Amino acid sequence: MKLYDLRKSAGADSSGVGVSGMSGFSGLYERDFEPAEPDELALLPKAVALGGFDGVHLGHRALLQSCVRYAAENRLLPAVWTFEEAPGAIFASHGGKAVCLSDAPSRRVMFAEEGIAAAAFEAFSDVRNISPEAFVRDILIGTLNTKAAFCGFNFTFGAGGKGKAGDLVRLMKLYGGNAVVVPPVELDGAAVSSTRIRELLAAGDAAAAARLLGEPWRLTAKVTHGRQLGRQLGIPTINQHFPEDMLIPRFGVYETLCEIAGGGTYSAVTNVGMRPTVSHLPGGESEAIAESYLIGYQGDLYGKTVSTSFIRFLRPETRFPSPEQLAEAIKNDIAKVKPEP
Repeated sequence: MKLYDLRKSAGADSSGVGVSGMSGFSGLYERDFEPAEPDELALLPKAVALGGFDGVHLGHRALLQSCVRYAAENRLLPAVWTFEEAPGAIFASHGGKAVCLSDAPSRRVMFAEEGIAAAAFEAFSDVRNISPEAFVRDILIGTLNTKAAFCGFNFTFGAGGKGKAGDLVRLMKLYGGNAVVVPPVELDGAAVSSTRIRELLAAGDAAAAARLLGEPWRLTAKVTHGRQLGRQLGIPTINQHFPEDMLIPRFGVYETLCEIAGGGTYSAVTNVGMRPTVSHLPGGESEAIAESYLIGYQGDLYGKTVSTSFIRFLRPETRFPSPEQLAEAIKNDIAKVKPEP
């Protein structure tokens, strides 16, 4: 288990303010949070929210907020217990398709934004075979000093997922604590879930996904070198690769917002896919990437961390007869995002 102190990010001074002056999601993501010495946080009495938290959607946020409120009312430290791997990666390790909505650094930032002070990240392989009772007794009570545990209505734990929400309530009471089962958050007649969000993004419906998440879905990654074809066409772009096990939304062009770590936020147009107009040229992409044009930005972003938030789908990815026609299409996309005054 790795226990993170979310009250102060790596590179921060004693007040918790980063020495580098970075702010916003991308800045916190780039700095991340350092694992704390176990004894420093483990001994503090806690209210702990439990779950996979893939995407940290509205349902997850309701759970986190309940935990934070209870902790404040009962002088406890609000904390999270989750897996180091997002649920999509765990599913992929069993032969399924990797469909993670958020990586571990992203989840740490979102936990901190909700007021969570500590986060325990556990490797799935370390707990996959323990019983529900051992999970409560040895991890929640014995390791984290949990006084109150919070979970969603469909939470499972222990080997084979045998433990259910009701079992958590019973076992926490047995060992001197208590547990709260938080009901689902419903939107448009159905419970908000990571599965619904994955389906929406796979269909390109970024706007609907944002409603369930409470904010736009984002890709946060470093800018990598490309072939600079956009620059040659007068439309310089940045390239970002999707992290391993990350969901890749429907191929196509999106309106986005790009937040630069330590810099500003820019309206942008982002193409997700294989760039079919130029992929046949030497050095063409062998995997899907996100390629963005930041409206109004001038400068070099290679190696910088950028958080790209997907606002809405504009059009499918298209193979144009020539790079020049591609450039014209991109200019039309830009006009849809930020029309000329």
